[in-house]
Amino acid sequence: MKLMHKFTVLISILIISSSAFQFLILDQFFFKNTKMWLLANNNQAAQTVSDSLAFYFNKAENSLRMVALDSKIRQDQTLLDQIRGFTPEFDQIVILDKQGNIVLSSGENDLKGVSFATHKYFQQAIHGETYISGVYTSAWGEQVIAIALPIIENGNIEGIVVGIVQLYNNNLAANFNNKSFGLDGFVAVVDEDGNIIYHADKARIGKKGNLFEKLQGNSGMVVMPDYAGEESYIGYYRVATSNWLVMVSTPASELIKIRNKMMYESILFSMVVVALIIILGFYIMRVYTKPIDRIIGTFHNIQNGVFKKINPDHYSKEFAKTIQIYNDAAMTLENINKDLKKTAELDVLTGAYNRRSFDAILKSVHKEIKDGSLKTVGILMMDLDFFKQINDTQGHLIGDAILQNFVAIMHEVISPRVVFRFGGDEFAILARNISVEEMLVLAENIRVESEGQLHGCTVSIGIATYPKNSRKVEDLLSLADQALYISKKTKNKITEYKDTFS
Repeated sequence: MKLMHKFTVLISILIISSSAFQFLILDQFFFKNTKMWLLANNNQAAQTVSDSLAFYFNKAENSLRMVALDSKIRQDQTLLDQIRGFTPEFDQIVILDKQGNIVLSSGENDLKGVSFATHKYFQQAIHGETYISGVYTSAWGEQVIAIALPIIENGNIEGIVVGIVQLYNNNLAANFNNKSFGLDGFVAVVDEDGNIIYHADKARIGKKGNLFEKLQGNSGMVVMPDYAGEESYIGYYRVATSNWLVMVSTPASELIKIRNKMMYESILFSMVVVALIIILGFYIMRVYTKPIDRIIGTFHNIQNGVFKKINPDHYSKEFAKTIQIYNDAAMTLENINKDLKKTAELDVLTGAYNRRSFDAILKSVHKEIKDGSLKTVGILMMDLDFFKQINDTQGHLIGDAILQNFVAIMHEVISPRVVFRFGGDEFAILARNISVEEMLVLAENIRVESEGQLHGCTVSIGIATYPKNSRKVEDLLSLADQALYISKKTKNKITEYKDTFS
């Protein structure tokens, strides 16, 4: 009996020591790998937001440039109001003369008596520069930024056009709002002077960011205290067009909570194991050692990006708490991974959704048709005429600008959510609950606008609709492509699919 007692005590000590050692290994593995994974993904998320901002500024500048180049718009209140109505980026568009006096203004705010001559953006633009300001308080007491372009006539600067953007509840904030960044993470944007352009805590907008000066270079990832003094995993990326800095921060507290919960449950588990070993001896060792090893093995899946849940039915009830903790952690990390993957749905150059996003939506459309919630679907396949020739002879920058302008045209006539870039100069639009006649009108609007705005390029379009052309929505893409092939023969043409093509 004494030998058995000593042996049981020895086994208990070994089990306790083994459990503690295994927890330390898990603790180090969990923090080391999860930390690097979060940092890398936060940096990627910051880059994606930065690209979205760059696209936003490019689109906004193009709208202002249209006003700066057209004297009719600058002299006609109705035309200026129409331009602002088509430009959700701006809350106010103001035309100023060389002295900073208001010539014309479109927006809800009354600008009588407001002086613009002292603003930095006026001083920059009046000397011929396109300038994006930092945060400042407007005459009507709101935090705003301004984008200013010079008005040049006959080689002389005759004034400037200014687009004013409010930082609360505006189109700019749509780049970040309602998006999740890591475990309770948030996105912040600061201007070149360190003033906060956007923050999840709106009370901080317009204030000085205390992390700005500590983040060096155009891109990086660091572990440091945030503005509240809490250690955070921060990825950052600088917006090239404005020298703003985008930061995506995830607090370490959530990981610590998970670790602590694992520690408490591990201690409790060890105590249970020891108690059972005293009663059952080697049988308990045989029953519990192997499941513990299998649980440890599942943690390696997280390192490889596999967030597979553990089936509690395959383990004894004593493992329920540990499995629940792991499954909760795996589910949380999987959700983070899904959220970050959403940022890869957009084509960085044009802002259109990519082919992967198209395929996902097509599956959703197929399900909607099957359950009867969707009656008609239309697909436009589009290809830019003469694009390769222009791209090869005039350069890729000109080609990129044409692609961006073409997407901007499509976004003006239909929701950006249904515009997709397949690659190169090939694009598609997938529209729900739309008639053939409406599809033709939509296509004609795109064709006409492209002919007038793409500087040498036109667009050929093929159309296929469900259920007119096919009872299988997955066939529409091929049918629209066949129609596009007919259009490309003569170019700058719209062709609706007909059975005679096949």
